[in-house]
Amino acid sequence: MIQIHLPDPATEEISDIASLTAVGEAALSLAKAPENCSLTLILSDDAELQRLNREYLGIDAPTDVLAFSTQDGDEPFVVAPDSQDYLGDVIVSLPRATAQAAEMGHSLQQELDLLIVHGVL
Repeated sequence: MIQIHLPDPATEEISDIASLTAVGEAALSLAKAPENCSLTLILSDDAELQRLNREYLGIDAPTDVLAFSTQDGDEPFVVAPDSQDYLGDVIVSLPRATAQAAEMGHSLQQELDLLIVHGVL
């Protein structure tokens, strides 16, 4: 299961929100993630990705995608037996994705698909 959080104006820019979920689920499947797992996909802005990049990676610059896993380390993340295994968060900069799509000559949807796969993997 993939939860998607979009800023209000983003819903006008993204033509197919359901495909974001499908791409994320396909990447999870290719990565052989557990069937009963979930993650959160967040579309945000450059300022937020710069803040996260600075705070968690020590890099004071925006980036296109960041992923925060709950599965890092030697010990698996503990969950209740009947609950979903929460894998973490994938955060994408919508302005950066828009700019990169224009630079590469493809659609915003295609760029988001690439960034989601990159973030999930």
